[in-house]
Amino acid sequence: MVATICGFIAAYNIGKVAAAIPYVRQEFSTSLSWSGALASSYSVIAMMFALLCGVLVSRFGAWRAGAAGLGLLIIGGVLGAIANTFALLLVSRVIEGIGFVAIAVSMPAFIGQICSERIRPLAMGVWGTFVPGGIAISLLVSPLLLQGAEWRVLWWAGSLVAAAGLILVFFTIRPAYIKTAPVALRESPEISSVFTRGPVILAGCFAIYSATFVGLTTFLPTLWSETKGIDLNSAARLSAMVVVMNILGNLTGGWLNSRGFGMRRVLGWALIGAGLAASVVYIKGLPITAQFIAAGVSVYLGGMLPATLFASVSKYSQSPAHNGLLLGLFFQGAGIGQVFGPILMGATVDHFGSWQSAPLFFISAIIMAAILLYFIPDHRPQVSTRHHD
Repeated sequence: MVATICGFIAAYNIGKVAAAIPYVRQEFSTSLSWSGALASSYSVIAMMFALLCGVLVSRFGAWRAGAAGLGLLIIGGVLGAIANTFALLLVSRVIEGIGFVAIAVSMPAFIGQICSERIRPLAMGVWGTFVPGGIAISLLVSPLLLQGAEWRVLWWAGSLVAAAGLILVFFTIRPAYIKTAPVALRESPEISSVFTRGPVILAGCFAIYSATFVGLTTFLPTLWSETKGIDLNSAARLSAMVVVMNILGNLTGGWLNSRGFGMRRVLGWALIGAGLAASVVYIKGLPITAQFIAAGVSVYLGGMLPATLFASVSKYSQSPAHNGLLLGLFFQGAGIGQVFGPILMGATVDHFGSWQSAPLFFISAIIMAAILLYFIPDHRPQVSTRHHD
């Protein structure tokens, strides 16, 4: 639970910028594109450095990497709170992004280490709620914090909760990690050891999931504002309600995995089902109630994927020391999807000049997902018996 709380803290610090963008733009006179860079910087960091963070987790241990991630959130939050230029604020977001990735890779590795095989799928389902849960908290809390205060209070609050998380890590996760860490974790696995068929395909699945999830949820407020005449604030609140469905999807995925459902079947529901439901959102003339339901179904089904992939780490890991590397590879895929998903969907809509062309993006994702799912190996890899000096 402490590990999951740390994930919520990391996701809050990523999501806080959404409410602050109008105020940041006003103070620093920045363009919308630069404001978008401020919001998406963590995705770029995940795309570039997640696997490296996995190496560090395998080398130095999950609790140290998680503590370092929280420390970076504190530093980035303080730096952002005192920033007097937009460039310095952007640097602070990069620091926070590295901290987020460190936590996102290290904490599930720790959960997989301390949980028995019986409860691990459920635990990973709970962990998988950290992104939608943390962002939902930021969407709810940020307007309250901004009342009578400037946007910098969000950064101070993020640093404060990260400091509280760091204390929790030191007094709970650190002793638990030391007590349960097997000797195998002293290995220093080579980064190339994770580039086998199964892990690479699963990282590709995570990329497709992230691309469709972010592509759908990013443009929902704009879609409803332009086609249904709803004000942006109301559209944003509806979108937040859609994102919350991802939490239920993660919990469902954890339950299905604990009940022995096949990974290929659950991933098929998550990727193909979510893509089809997302395509329904853009059917011409569909009432907003039906669009809202279809979007919620898409996000719910997609939410089963993270829980399934996190639970699969032990199946594809050659040894416990490889867990961090595998998680780093998965989040590298997620970062790629988060960066390119909105770009490709936006380009599709711009090219054809109509929201009704958006299903082309989701259908393309479904086709790629079906190909990847076909090639997922069913067998469990043999555990390596080789020891490093």
